[in-house]
Amino acid sequence: MKSLHVFLVSLGEYLKTAPSTPPPIGILSLAAWARAKLSGLQFTLLDQRLERIDHIEVARRIVEARPDVVGLSYMTSADAFVPAMTQTIRDALPDCTILLGGSHPAAVQAPALEGTQADALIAGEGEIAFEMILRARQEGQTFEQVPGLHRRLPDGSVVQNPGQLPIVENLDDLPFVAYDLIDVPRYWSVYSQSPIPPPQKHLVLSSSRGCPFPCIFCHKIFGKTFRGQSPERLVSEMEFLHKKYGADRFDFIDDAFIQDKERVYRFSEEVNRRNLRVKLTMPNGVRTDILTQEIVDAMVAAGLSTCACALDAGSPRIQKLARKGLNIERFLAGVEMMARHRVFTYGFMMFGFPTETAEEMQMTIDISKKSRLHMAFFFKATPYPNSGLYDMAMQLCPERMQNLDFTNHDVYYNPVVNLSAVSDEELLYYLRKATRVFFGDPVRLFRFTRDCPHPFRFLQFLPGAIQQSFSRSRGRFRHPVHYPVGGSGA
Repeated sequence: MKSLHVFLVSLGEYLKTAPSTPPPIGILSLAAWARAKLSGLQFTLLDQRLERIDHIEVARRIVEARPDVVGLSYMTSADAFVPAMTQTIRDALPDCTILLGGSHPAAVQAPALEGTQADALIAGEGEIAFEMILRARQEGQTFEQVPGLHRRLPDGSVVQNPGQLPIVENLDDLPFVAYDLIDVPRYWSVYSQSPIPPPQKHLVLSSSRGCPFPCIFCHKIFGKTFRGQSPERLVSEMEFLHKKYGADRFDFIDDAFIQDKERVYRFSEEVNRRNLRVKLTMPNGVRTDILTQEIVDAMVAAGLSTCACALDAGSPRIQKLARKGLNIERFLAGVEMMARHRVFTYGFMMFGFPTETAEEMQMTIDISKKSRLHMAFFFKATPYPNSGLYDMAMQLCPERMQNLDFTNHDVYYNPVVNLSAVSDEELLYYLRKATRVFFGDPVRLFRFTRDCPHPFRFLQFLPGAIQQSFSRSRGRFRHPVHYPVGGSGA
């Protein structure tokens, strides 16, 4: 087969307000699958956040490497830079195949190709489609036979191939993540998705795909059907990475890790059978209201030390509106179960859902305060393209959705839009209040210091936390909308 140089990029500029830089497991999985199926492949991987370079420099490095195939994986915050980047690549490398993938292309699908010079877009799980594209390129064929692929025709128009994008039905068929393609220790000096400050000898794993819950604010990359690796396959990969790299912490970014309870029990048994002494974190969170004492005990026995718990909203009406339907009392009970094991827990809460009132925001603050969480992050609800939240906002408050700018945004300090029933100033007031009330509890601060893996490393964030709690200027909306409302104001 013809040899190919494949250049894969995880796009996204480094932001001081959102410094998380986990290993790019998506493109690492693509590379692992492709080289297990095909010969003659040479891979170069570039993580823009880790390198802390701009998009112009990313394009320059790609052109300098002169690859045969370029794959750009990105979220919505990087979308504005993709057209110019692909134009630079196309001008310098007219015969290069340019592919788009990641959460934003998966959500937007064919329109993400508009204005770009990309040849094709993989709108979802990518391993099999990526393999088929590379095989076709090696054999000098077109991409017509890749089911569900969005591709550009010679006249510039875009079509979608018949059929559904193929997925890996049995996740045990996935080869181990290709961590040998990156400089692993570099990631130990930066933040992963877990809030524990570096340095940490951590690696990221995803042991399952698919989430059955219909929340309106989530991505749809892997569908709604849960698929999980077997405990034996999963623990074998952990054991291999532990021995090869010395990793002693694994961050699981599954959307629904505990969905299969029997799998959780067997996983815990397998970790202990092999005497694998590592710590586990769940930075994407677990569905806390379906936790049982047996699940918590099993996860703790396997090494669980840190876990995110997504409350999202303290109002039952907003829970129903967001189609999460969280049982709030069971959520509190689930957090309590982990607290008894001194698992370091932190919550995700959102303010600013469509029609959300000041009273409902106060309910979120009250539930957060009532909980046994050690830490909390209070975000602004963001209507990402093609999400249920986006569609709802377009129906309920279309005037707020004009001129949205997601460029380098983050949901904490750099919000996009206020969709709620209160003014921008009042929404920001409740966000500041939430931080003050939650962290102003002396008992919580004691528990934080007692249970946090590295409490003194968090002192560097104290000035920022204080400023976030009281500042009227931080976190302002890019496109404020002024409209008459009642409420307490700021």
